[in-house]
Amino acid sequence: ACGSYVPTLEFTPSKALPHHKAFCEAMLSGLAQQGVVLLPGDLSLLEKQVLALFQHVGYVKRELERIRPRFLLLHTDNHPPYMTYVSVAKTMGIRTFMVQHGGDCETFYLDALYADVVAVWGGARAERYVRDGKCETSRVAICGNPMLDHCASVPGSAAAGDAVVFVTRPHRPDKCFSPSRTCDEGVRILCALMETLRNSNFRLILRPHPCDYLAPYEQ
Repeated sequence: ACGSYVPTLEFTPSKALPHHKAFCEAMLSGLAQQGVVLLPGDLSLLEKQVLALFQHVGYVKRELERIRPRFLLLHTDNHPPYMTYVSVAKTMGIRTFMVQHGGDCETFYLDALYADVVAVWGGARAERYVRDGKCETSRVAICGNPMLDHCASVPGSAAAGDAVVFVTRPHRPDKCFSPSRTCDEGVRILCALMETLRNSNFRLILRPHPCDYLAPYEQ
């Protein structure tokens, strides 16, 4: 499994690594061609993040060279730091195996498959990987979920008095991959659900994501 990871690395000129400045400049040039100019604070944050990523690549390479595993087992593969492990492992000829975790809430952002093989909970996720991620079916295996396999299928229509469970997605910046979404999206969805259920006998159960903002729901 993946080793430890320290996500906060402070940037100082003395820590500058080869190519990281050029990498930042290339990203800024691409953004400028689309009419996007970063604010000074965002520019500083981008530089810190790129440097941290370059440093982490070096750390992962040294770790894998020392351990030399036959394969890596990961719970996700399409965002740092786990994407870094998969990428470095590929250059070293180390096979990678990923087991799906959590629900699908970041369409377009998390559809690509980087690991060699992935085990998913059900057919819908497998179809999305093949369709949107353009990957081979041989790389995706449906294994189910021991925590959910015993549950009955959700009926097409529920009778009066049944419960509706609202499971929120995370909206904290470090957990929200889609920049076009806002921190009050979950509350707007909740309000729409409440309006729908206003004249019914449904019971609404709210299960916020552990990394979501809880205060708006409590209010």
